[in-house]
Amino acid sequence: MKKLTFSALAAARLRANRRSYRSLLIGIFLSIFLISTFVVGVYGIYLRQQQKRFDKVGVLDMVVLDNDLLTDEDLLALGDFDRLGHAYVTGSVAGNNLYLGHYDRTAEELLLLKPLEGRMPAAPGEIAVEASVPEILEVDWSIGDTVELPVVPVDGLEETRTFTLVGILPERSVHLEWNTHFRLNQFPAILTSPDEPSFSTGRVARHFLMGLKEGVFLGDAVAHYWERYLRPELATAMYGLSISGEQVQTYTTGEMLYREEEMMSLITMAAVLAAALGLSCAVGISGAMEGLLSRRREEIGVLRALGATRRQIRRMFGRENLIIALVVSPVAVAAGCGAVWVLSRMLPALVCFGVTVWLLIPILAISVALILLSGWLPLVRASKLMPMSVIRDTQMLRRS
Repeated sequence: MKKLTFSALAAARLRANRRSYRSLLIGIFLSIFLISTFVVGVYGIYLRQQQKRFDKVGVLDMVVLDNDLLTDEDLLALGDFDRLGHAYVTGSVAGNNLYLGHYDRTAEELLLLKPLEGRMPAAPGEIAVEASVPEILEVDWSIGDTVELPVVPVDGLEETRTFTLVGILPERSVHLEWNTHFRLNQFPAILTSPDEPSFSTGRVARHFLMGLKEGVFLGDAVAHYWERYLRPELATAMYGLSISGEQVQTYTTGEMLYREEEMMSLITMAAVLAAALGLSCAVGISGAMEGLLSRRREEIGVLRALGATRRQIRRMFGRENLIIALVVSPVAVAAGCGAVWVLSRMLPALVCFGVTVWLLIPILAISVALILLSGWLPLVRASKLMPMSVIRDTQMLRRS
């Protein structure tokens, strides 16, 4: 003979009372759907902001412009950075605000600098240009063309160089340019090989590009820099980059505007709203469960009269809640993800759809816990019913 378990009994009761459970199931589904849509939507907004950063400046976090008073050791000694690269600027195209130079390997990795077409310069006499350069120079260049450029070295005299175009690059320099009059504030839009011969006059400017260590906030890194190098010649030509790639102004400590703090405020506000939404859903589910159990007082009274303990009553009806939670939660979360996917298609500039296992597992776990906890108090009250009180109340209702 097949053994009767609480789970089998709960499943049988759910099938027998499916009509009375319908409104409860709909309420639970809508509650979990709203919470999952909200959480995944906020995460999608964060991903879109992060994608804007990747498109502008890669994973670069902080820049110190041309400054020969600082060394790599000085910056690494702050303890906030685990990657430090350099941008070397050699000169500009005469009559244009387009600069030549090259990045080292670490800087290329920070900027996620990969050619859109062709390849990076690998030998003297080769260049790769950002996509907007031919339009600015009003020329029609193709990969493989030989081009002649009049170049003004940094603090030097004009020279003419001949190059072979080998690659087209994504835009980076326009997003890194900083509005300051402190020495050189430009980045190369025309990349040459690191082995390109030096100009006969001028100098090579060097910018520092840093990536934060995991767990370090941009605001803290900027504050540490100011504490260590609070001198005009060291501090007025540095800036951080927000989660969306926007430059963060840092003239004085009191005037620092951290765009990433705005994003953190949005996430914090979203967390508070999600908690409030979860609480209101819990109250609604609890009320619906209370009403459902009140309609089953006779059943509970009979079970108590037959010898069922309070703990067994809670286990029997609690197992129904568990089955509902395990069935409805995944469906509602999947529907919420689908709603965010549709929203990302309608508003691609605002939301980027993306979910991970480490996002879905907490949502599912919280959803199941929310359903179980919401039904716990009504179950405790229902389990305290005495058989005679149920019978007395039933007789009074029949007489009335």
